[in-house]
Amino acid sequence: MGLPCCSGKVCDYCLTLHINTQLRDGNHMIKCPCHRCDNRLSDETMRRVMTESMGERQYLLEVNANKDPTVKLCPKCNLVTTKTKMELFKMKRSKGNKNNSEIYCMTVCIRCNHEWCFLCYAPWHHGMSCKEAKSEAQDFVRFWSKKQTTNRGQRNAYPCPYCGIYIERNGGCPSMECTRCRTKWCYLCGQQKYLFIPLFGHHDDPFSVLGCTQGVHLFDGDYEVTRRVRRGIFVTQVVLIVLITVPFLLLTLPILPIILLIGSTVLVSVCVHKLLNKMKTSWNMEEY
Repeated sequence: MGLPCCSGKVCDYCLTLHINTQLRDGNHMIKCPCHRCDNRLSDETMRRVMTESMGERQYLLEVNANKDPTVKLCPKCNLVTTKTKMELFKMKRSKGNKNNSEIYCMTVCIRCNHEWCFLCYAPWHHGMSCKEAKSEAQDFVRFWSKKQTTNRGQRNAYPCPYCGIYIERNGGCPSMECTRCRTKWCYLCGQQKYLFIPLFGHHDDPFSVLGCTQGVHLFDGDYEVTRRVRRGIFVTQVVLIVLITVPFLLLTLPILPIILLIGSTVLVSVCVHKLLNKMKTSWNMEEY
């Protein structure tokens, strides 16, 4: 049976495996598995092949992704916990007072009896404010993330370079995609991948100045030598570009005003043409 988004042929078993893999990676927006299609799978297609546990998993991911301050999941058992706006207002008013904070902010899960703070989403911090508990937890996570595992000396975790959430890699390609903000970055160096720039290479290029600082190295992995080679290649590229463009600009300098006049005339004509087409379309729509 073909998919409604692109008419691609995928069996139900493979489609179920694809959806289950995406849900395990924390993606609630399931895209079509066909490599030439970037559309989301329709709800009818997903309901046809998903199990009850997969549907519950997707619902929990959607609740977590919506970031509604009045709806959160229990940190231990993922039970959906809802508060009213008035209760949330009292929590924010009481976060500076430790006694009132324990009255309004402490939440006990009715399923697993786990005590946690609804305001900062952390285990209940008795005698501490949310700010103090968050600072202590961040120091612990930061210290743990910088430790290296036995997997070729990689770090335990890296923070996303855009939103700061810590992500742990358990195998596979070092090219990561944050499940919260969809930022693509490299786990080897922890930096966001640059877009490809003509003549200057890309993040996976060992000879490019944009290359990964912890990836493929030249000269037996000596990064200091690799860095110097990359800078030398970059300087050479810049010098060649200057040597080529400067004479070209000098030769075209006498006719530069003519080029600018023609370019601006064409640009204005295109803008006017688009504006007239838009006005004509709106007039035609008003007739119906």
